[in-house]
Amino acid sequence: MRLLTILIFLLTLKPTPAHCQLPPIGQWREHLPWNNGIQVAAKEQEIIAATPYGVFLYDIDGAAFTRRSKVNGLNDIGVSAMALDSVSGKTVVVFRNSNVDVLD
Repeated sequence: MRLLTILIFLLTLKPTPAHCQLPPIGQWREHLPWNNGIQVAAKEQEIIAATPYGVFLYDIDGAAFTRRSKVNGLNDIGVSAMALDSVSGKTVVVFRNSNVDVLD
């Protein structure tokens, strides 16, 4: 009985492989609200939505979300408008202070 108790105790102390979601030290992570959409545009295999804090893209084939904000790709905050250029297929993001980003 004592051996079983020691074995259970040792198994609970066993370090489990941690698949940490935190970014490495020195890199930023975002805590932004993504639930307040401004505009939505659709490409052939991608849906793009703009929020006041950034843009997120949904890949229909891969069923994956990609978020773009000042932390990881946009040059500013305060998105005021977004449009899809039908000729080039690029997304144009306009900010409140008149900055413009063009996304592939």
